[in-house]
Amino acid sequence: MVLASGFCRALVSIMKTVQLETSGPQVSVPALRGRARKTRVDADAFIARRELVTASGETVSAPDPERYVHLQFRRFAGCPVCNLHLRSFVRRHDEIVKAGVREIVLFHSTAEELTVHALDLPFAVIADPHKRFYVEFGVEASKRSLLDPRAWLPIVRGVWRSLWGILFDHKPVPSLNPGGGRLGLPADFLIASDGTVVASKYGVHVYDQWSVDELLGLVASTNALPLKAQKGMIMKTKKLFVIGATGRTGREIVQQALARGHHVTAFVRSPENITLRNERLAILKGNPMDEDKLFDAIQNHDTVLSTLGPREVFKRSSMLHDSALATTRAMNRSGVKRLLVLSAAAHFPGVPNRIASFILRNHMRDSLAMEEIVQGSGLDWTIARPPRLTQEEYLTYRSREGAAPGMGFTLSRKAVAAFMLDAIEQQKHFRKIVGIAK
Repeated sequence: MVLASGFCRALVSIMKTVQLETSGPQVSVPALRGRARKTRVDADAFIARRELVTASGETVSAPDPERYVHLQFRRFAGCPVCNLHLRSFVRRHDEIVKAGVREIVLFHSTAEELTVHALDLPFAVIADPHKRFYVEFGVEASKRSLLDPRAWLPIVRGVWRSLWGILFDHKPVPSLNPGGGRLGLPADFLIASDGTVVASKYGVHVYDQWSVDELLGLVASTNALPLKAQKGMIMKTKKLFVIGATGRTGREIVQQALARGHHVTAFVRSPENITLRNERLAILKGNPMDEDKLFDAIQNHDTVLSTLGPREVFKRSSMLHDSALATTRAMNRSGVKRLLVLSAAAHFPGVPNRIASFILRNHMRDSLAMEEIVQGSGLDWTIARPPRLTQEEYLTYRSREGAAPGMGFTLSRKAVAAFMLDAIEQQKHFRKIVGIAK
């Protein structure tokens, strides 16, 4: 009976999010529609660069100077049909990233609503409750978004999946009165690094948007991109210097960096432990606490990454502190400014973190001393604080500057490596402590 009652309540809530009534707090659809028809953004249009603030408080650029941007306009937070579509992009997000595309998704909901419904997405989520960008890009609202027969099957599938998530996975129930109304139409824009719109699509019903295959096909098509944008999309390869490259996280960084086309120098005590061979991989033997050796090796690199960690976390050690001191001094002497280091989420406030810090107090004391050295170095540093690391295979992550992402208790080493390389390539998180989690 309890399950049946919960099912009925959830069903009523979800169906109200897709019904055609227009009462409630909605934007004036006729006014918006009239403006949208005059301001459609088509292929070969130019989009001026702007900084967008995500629902989690981060800043992203559109256009992105080093990759395509796929700008998606969706409906409201918790929309069952939007969630159905976006999950296909979540499943293939790694392919999209490898194709040189950054996903940015806009909802006409508040940041608070998106925090509840959409922060688990592995890409930038933007709140636009006043539809400022919807008007700018000419994205409409219309009753046909739900009346078109082609939308009915996706609506049923979306409602069913949403119900399942609410009843069995404890997902939040969508709002009965979503901000911006229930009749929005989707839209997609592929934007090159110089601001040129490569392609655009304005949906005629709620599920009329690009699939992942369509997006990747547009990217792969050389005829779709103007020559000047093709030149702007060439990714700048970096010369990366990795300290701790024989550790489990360090190995992931080396492998992923090579896969992305970068040149890597692995600075290790035991070169024989690295069996990987690649023409863009150099292996140097050295002590990470030897400033002079580091100075000789670091020169002519763009970025230094350190994933050092103690082998025995319960024993007293000053390895992280001593290595940070030697590394930052060597970097300042050599003129290399970009530094990323791996720390621990247990340094963030909270009772669970206090317990972990007490249990691992020797390691926590050393890693905190390392952070203090890095922050006072004058370098362009980023400190990554993940929770417990796992050997899972996923690459996606959530990040939050200055705090740990909510309910994030684990993270794969692959995802840590992806975050650190993304921070380098996207030129993000300068002089920031960043919490990352699954």
